[in-house]
Amino acid sequence: GLIYCALIALGFGLLTALVYAIKSNYSKNMLITLIILPIIVNVVLTIINGSIGVGIAIAGTFGLVRFRSVPGTAKDICYIFLSMATGLMCSAGQVGYGGIVLGAVLLILLAFKFIPIKNNGSCERDVRITVPESLNFTNAFDDVFKKYTSQKELVKIKTTNMGSTFDLTYSVIMIDPKKEKEMIDELRIRNGNLPVMSSVSAKKDEL
Repeated sequence: GLIYCALIALGFGLLTALVYAIKSNYSKNMLITLIILPIIVNVVLTIINGSIGVGIAIAGTFGLVRFRSVPGTAKDICYIFLSMATGLMCSAGQVGYGGIVLGAVLLILLAFKFIPIKNNGSCERDVRITVPESLNFTNAFDDVFKKYTSQKELVKIKTTNMGSTFDLTYSVIMIDPKKEKEMIDELRIRNGNLPVMSSVSAKKDEL
């Protein structure tokens, strides 16, 4: 009955949270979400007597509300929807099928955590440049970025010091990370030796 499906959903949630936590930087709130969400989805669908369309809409609201205030990664969204899917299958009484699907998906996700995969994450940088108000920054750094990066995008502009300076944030992919200091030195020449900061990209996701 309802209690049996709810207990199974809780077990699925605990298993999902356990795999999520392995070799990951995680928050307590995310773990609680993954554990509780399957039960919520299961109960909601049971109460509305199998109206799948309405159930998915309500469950989706529960799942995605987390990302309104906290930036979510692709990994987080994947686990959220996996938790929702297990709740849906429990509410439909497909506990065995849900267990098979959950087990298969979690094995795949777990494999990605332990199998070394070469990626360009270490080459991704967020470059923050402070420029004076008088500088036309639209194309001021294009040639420098062209020399040291394979891709660049201006993602944020912010005024500082009561409008006397601008903080520009670029998302870039370095051609050679070892030349990061050389790039910063050339950027400082262009911005009048005002602060330049380079950090590992916040967009980098890990499974």
